[in-house]
Amino acid sequence: MSVLLETKTDDYLQGLVSQFPHNSPFPELTQQAILDLANLTLPEQKDEDWRFTDLSPLTSLSLTLANQVTLSLEEIDQFRLPETEQARIVFINGVYSPSLSELCALPPEVYVGNFLAANPAQKQEILQYLKEEKSQDVFSLLNTAGLQDLGIIWLGKNVSLTQPIELLYITVPTTTPILTQPGNLVIVEQGAKVKFLEYYVAKATDCSDIPQNRSYFNNVVTRIFLQENAHLQHNRVQRESGDGIQITNTTVVQGANSSYNLCEISLGAKLSRHNLKIYQK
Repeated sequence: MSVLLETKTDDYLQGLVSQFPHNSPFPELTQQAILDLANLTLPEQKDEDWRFTDLSPLTSLSLTLANQVTLSLEEIDQFRLPETEQARIVFINGVYSPSLSELCALPPEVYVGNFLAANPAQKQEILQYLKEEKSQDVFSLLNTAGLQDLGIIWLGKNVSLTQPIELLYITVPTTTPILTQPGNLVIVEQGAKVKFLEYYVAKATDCSDIPQNRSYFNNVVTRIFLQENAHLQHNRVQRESGDGIQITNTTVVQGANSSYNLCEISLGAKLSRHNLKIYQK
């Protein structure tokens, strides 16, 4: 019985991997993640770390990759927070939307945007940070295997920013179960200080908490690097719909005398889980 379950789990993972595009902007990382996934299975409740998490709502879904969707400012108005006006980047179904993002309040020493829009020097340095990835969690590897872009927050040395920055992820569910894989990278250089918000919501009709047979899975990975004496206030709101599933892995790598604080609100979702791992350099 155990062997059959593990074989089925492998098939589920490989079925998702087979849908990923072959033209990733992170070819070395994605190929290694695909190789690593070939030797892993989804966790089960017999695994100590997962004994209180039943993944059957996820494994019962036949997921397809989410299509790119266009929304107007009016359509996302209910999700726009006044505190982050002009310091917000928006992703729809995991795809960066420059037309909905507002970044006028940020100084030149701060880069907020997506990986694909970064300059070549920034991209090279970002890749070096990604290669420091410490998590071998199966969902982190699944995210990396399908990685197409990243939401980036990058503060230069000694920059102190009072304006909070928001990463807003909006899922637009359909009657076909969909998969999105948000990836975030936050770099706070030596002596810098910032607050940022991750905000995950779904575009739904009527009350979003009521299941509407529009299932989806958000597989989120957030990587945070704090250099010496850096300070980060991390706020996080999970407000998925009643059909939504979200599993998030956050890794924080802290330099000497750095400070990391997390405030999290988790609402909605059929199934949600946040794995937080903190490493000291």
